[in-house]
Formats: sequence, C-alpha cells, structure tokens
Amino acid sequence: PRRNCAVRSPNPSWFVQPPAASTVPMRTVCVEAMPTNSRLINETLARLPQLAGSFDLVPVPFSSNSNVGTTVEFPNCAGMPSREDCGTDNEEACLREQRKLISARARDCPRVQLPVDSVDSYMRTHEMTRLDALFIHTVGHDPAVLQGAAAQLAAQTVRYLEFEVHTDLQGTVWSETQLTDVVGTLDGSGYSCYWMGDEQLVQITGCEFGDLFNHAKWSNVACVLRGDP
Repeated sequence: PRRNCAVRSPNPSWFVQPPAASTVPMRTVCVEAMPTNSRLINETLARLPQLAGSFDLVPVPFSSNSNVGTTVEFPNCAGMPSREDCGTDNEEACLREQRKLISARARDCPRVQLPVDSVDSYMRTHEMTRLDALFIHTVGHDPAVLQGAAAQLAAQTVRYLEFEVHTDLQGTVWSETQLTDVVGTLDGSGYSCYWMGDEQLVQITGCEFGDLFNHAKWSNVACVLRGDP
C-alpha cells in the first residue's frame, strides 16, 4: 500500500549475506567525455598496469538512445583543469570565468566534436549482460542517461543504480523532468529508490510525498533491484 514513509535505515526482508566473491573478473567502465579528464585518467592508468587490465575508458558522452549517432562539442584545452559544473549548457560562462585565471589557454581553447553513445547501445555493442553498479553523475543530464539505459533497466540487468538529482540547474534535462516520473518508471522496472543521506536513507518508492520530491534541488538517489540479495 502507498503511504507516507518515515526516515529510516532500510532492512528489507530480502537483504541477506551476499554470496562468496565471484571468480569472474571484475571490469570497470569509466565514461569520461571531457578530453582533459580523459588524458589524466590515461596517464594514471599508464602508471598502474594492474588496474588498466580491468579498466575501460570510454572518452565520449552518454545520453538518451535518441541522441545516439549525434555529436556534442566539448572544449579540448590542454593543461586547463575542468570543472564538474561546466556542462554543455554553460560552457561559455565557465570559460569566461576561467579566462581570468588562465586567459591564454581559455581564449585559444580548441573544440572537439564527440559522438554520443548510451548505456543500452554500449552494452549491446560490447555484449555486456549485466552491470553490478551503474553510477551516473552528469550535472543536470542524468535523466537523459537513464533514458539511454531504459532497455537494460527494464530487463533488470542493472543491480544497483545511483544518480544525481540537480533540478536547480536551469536549461538542463533535470529542470524539465519530474523526479516522481523517473522513480515511477524505475518502480515499474522493479527498482526501489531512496534519498541518500549522510548516515541514513529516506525511502521514495511507494511513499506519498505529493509534489515535494519534484522541488528537491540537489541530492543523490540510490535504487536497488528488488529481490536481489
């Protein structure tokens, strides 16, 4: 039954001691479209060959399935650090601010066109059958990435999902998306979602909070596949 839910630490009946570690090697797929960050990651991997063997870097943006095949322009500034709040919607404003610090580099910063992919497309192309954990942090564009994972989520091949809610960023996908719609779609695919507090979780799925959740400005949401120990 739908009801108001209090703040609590969830202890669902299906939570049991996880099975012993699998003998299947773990692989990490890191999607990082900003060229500056991709170069830094590659430099790090070059120093850590034991990590590089199980780490795949995907240097293109992920979005919705409808955007696959299009391109997005990114700044490609050698030596200029990127900022997590500089998205494709406010890049010029961020560059203007950075010109004060690194004027020559920012002013002459070249652009690069990157092809768009999605979770569904990537997993299908690489014949991936499961994700133990999917972390999304795209500063306002998380709903588009979730839409690009719709087939995998509907097939319940993602065990744990975590994404950022950032409805205060105007002009982004979140500013035009209702969190209740996102959680409702995930609920229909078999996922229970919670606000992530510092030391506790607040249940979202199956709770009546009216329109309140749609006005949350900035937080993380964790969703788990129901029935998965």
